[in-house]
Amino acid sequence: MAEVGVSLRKKYLNPVVLLLFLIRACSSGVPQSGAKKPSAVPVKLQTVEQTTLLDTTEQLGNLEAENRVDLRPETEGRVNEIFVSSGSSVSAGMPILQLRPEKSQAEVGGAVANVNAAIASRSNAEAQIKAVEAQRVSDAANVNLQEEQFKRISGLVAQGALPKQQLDQVRRDRDAARAALNATDEKIRAARATLDQQNAQLKQAQSTVASKQEDLRETRVVAPIAGVVGNVAVKVGDYVK
Repeated sequence: MAEVGVSLRKKYLNPVVLLLFLIRACSSGVPQSGAKKPSAVPVKLQTVEQTTLLDTTEQLGNLEAENRVDLRPETEGRVNEIFVSSGSSVSAGMPILQLRPEKSQAEVGGAVANVNAAIASRSNAEAQIKAVEAQRVSDAANVNLQEEQFKRISGLVAQGALPKQQLDQVRRDRDAARAALNATDEKIRAARATLDQQNAQLKQAQSTVASKQEDLRETRVVAPIAGVVGNVAVKVGDYVK
């Protein structure tokens, strides 16, 4: 029982000692009469002015183009010239790069020569038609003449005014005139068939020229839209397909 009483007294002594310590500590912080007061702090006055406050925000992100085109040549060849670089601004139709056009130019030249030859052949066919048509006019006139001559001689022979041998002669002349007219008609048909053939060859040659010219145009890559050039993946001298 004595040990229990000591323990209780210790428990009640500790708060009393702590309270006294706090009171003494607080009393030590009270300034004594006659102590030096703190000096005044200088203050600078500033006129308030109205201004605009810029509110900015820095963020990280990726930008993607609304319209994007990957350019590739429509034909194969060696890169002869590059007109732009990465970051260049271009407009629609502006050239980007040029492939070596020598082969395409030679093919266009050969196709144009074929067109000129076809035009010359067609002109000859047209001239031939005009010539045989003029011949037909003459042959038709001769047939009419021989027909009239045959009728006249036939009447005279029937009347006994002329011998029958003379009728045979004009009959041969009439038949020869008819044969000549038929031959001329055949020449006209042949000439017209030749003209049709020449027209077809000319059309084919012109189509070939258009195709070769398109191949020549395809050696130059142009911008289909306006924009900014991204990465140029080739250099002069590269062979592309």
